[in-house]
Amino acid sequence: MKRRDFLKFVAAIAAGAVGGYLLTRPRIRKADVVVVGGGLAGSTIVKNLKGLDVVVIERGEYYVVGPAKEDIVLGLAQPGEYATRFEKYI
Repeated sequence: MKRRDFLKFVAAIAAGAVGGYLLTRPRIRKADVVVVGGGLAGSTIVKNLKGLDVVVIERGEYYVVGPAKEDIVLGLAQPGEYATRFEKYI
């Protein structure tokens, strides 16, 4: 393999890698407000920010208020009574 052929080969691989990255990279999502954590404070903020595009960064799609967990475990309440479900979460 000649040097010129090798350089063309390396350039083609590099161009393919860059093109693949550009096609698969994460897209930027715009929002008015980003809330990190959907716990007590985060879920309260989300409920009070009506009319704004809010994104919640949380590991689950809903948050159950801490003291209510005992009621749910004992069968005294359903999770939906105490849960805050996030429509847009990451």
